[in-house]
Amino acid sequence: ATLARLAAVLLAVVAAATGARAEPAVELGVETRPGGLAFHLPDADGAATWLLQHSPDGSAWDDVLFFALTEQGSAPPELEIPYNALADPAAEQGLFRAVRFDTEDAFHRRFLAERTKWRLSGADAYNYELQQNFGQISWRGTIDVVDGEVDSFTTINLQPPVVGNPEIPSIDRLFERIANAIAADAHEIRVTWNRSYGYPATCYIDREEFLADEESGWSILSFATGL
Repeated sequence: ATLARLAAVLLAVVAAATGARAEPAVELGVETRPGGLAFHLPDADGAATWLLQHSPDGSAWDDVLFFALTEQGSAPPELEIPYNALADPAAEQGLFRAVRFDTEDAFHRRFLAERTKWRLSGADAYNYELQQNFGQISWRGTIDVVDGEVDSFTTINLQPPVVGNPEIPSIDRLFERIANAIAADAHEIRVTWNRSYGYPATCYIDREEFLADEESGWSILSFATGL
């Protein structure tokens, strides 16, 4: 870790997420470890739900991981984060904060754990076949991703054929779709996760319970690394 990164660590608990509640200033301790950082909340209630967030500059915050649950009166919450688990692992500076949630969100916790598995896999060059749906629009095709960005794609089927291609995503972008649905408190989100890489192999998102034809989702039909 660089001195710049450590100097930018924010040692305060700030509530700034849906379902979170404000807390008095609570110390967020940090230690450098080989390849990452270790955080702990020495004065926090270990039985509560705490979420670590990261921001390069404080303008936008990325959920990283939840602290492990502990029992009341036991050791304080701790969390070790490899740099590669961050959205921008090469950032020279970063701000960190923790938020407390009144209720446990098992899906949100699982989502962050699987996204961390994906980031730590190091897969940034790959080919995959995707079937995705947006209301009445359906697209199937293959996508080549290089350095984490879509490099090229081939459309296999588009229905109805008169519309243009929808957004062609990288797998990181699929994670962003789920994160946006969580932030919007979508009515229903269903995901199955790939065991090896952690990517969302299938997903169904229904944002509004009583609004028709706004559902979206996808299935990853094949995946191969090493482009």
